[in-house]
Amino acid sequence: HDYDMASDNDLAIPYSAIYEEPKEHVSYNSSVVVVTRKNIVEIRNLGMGQFGQVILARTVGVHLMGLQQTESDSDPNGGTLVAIKKLKQNAENGLVEAFDKEVKFMSRLKHDNVVRLLGVCTEGESFIMMEYMENGDLNQFLQTQKVMPDTISGLKENEVTPILLLYMG
Repeated sequence: HDYDMASDNDLAIPYSAIYEEPKEHVSYNSSVVVVTRKNIVEIRNLGMGQFGQVILARTVGVHLMGLQQTESDSDPNGGTLVAIKKLKQNAENGLVEAFDKEVKFMSRLKHDNVVRLLGVCTEGESFIMMEYMENGDLNQFLQTQKVMPDTISGLKENEVTPILLLYMG
């Protein structure tokens, strides 16, 4: 039986397309909202990221489709807590290209266990709007945890078992 090599590759690596270099013709996923500075109110600085400042903000006048929100994330006016990753002003071309590449990559990535890109602003001060993770990234969260034996029942806050860590992995 003759096999088509291209289709064998596609079957062997079914998820490879998301890791490829973004093509110029790739547009943002339809779940990503195009926003402006008017659509956010900055709350506080969360730190520095690869591209510039990371800021906690609340959305204004924008609905984020499919975003699961807790009561603490949402207010009666429809605002949602988000993290804003700003692109440094006067960024070098390489940084701008890396920023664009992340936007294109993240706009195609959708998984319950991975922070989602919610919006992008490319006019004026460029930024991307991500889901706000109250406990920081997984690395930060795990650094605050104490590993306890599996035999202990009734874990306290900031305690995890090796089985729970394996499940997370």
